[in-house]
Amino acid sequence: MKTPAEKAEMICTRYYNESYLLVEYLSWPQIKQCALMAVDEVLEALEENKSQNKKSIEYYLQVKEEIKLLE
Repeated sequence: MKTPAEKAEMICTRYYNESYLLVEYLSWPQIKQCALMAVDEVLEALEENKSQNKKSIEYYLQVKEEIKLLE
């Protein structure tokens, strides 16, 4: 399993790479915002079965913080 920092970088890199397919490129702040929204969606899904997903929720909360730290 990737560390939260590695996962954060991976998610942002995927958005960055995909933005090249668009007519207008996304800025780094836009990419980070997309990545944060994606993680929020994951967290929302995990919350539905919170008791069984405690470790995953903790992991993705850390990923979210690492995304915020990326420059």
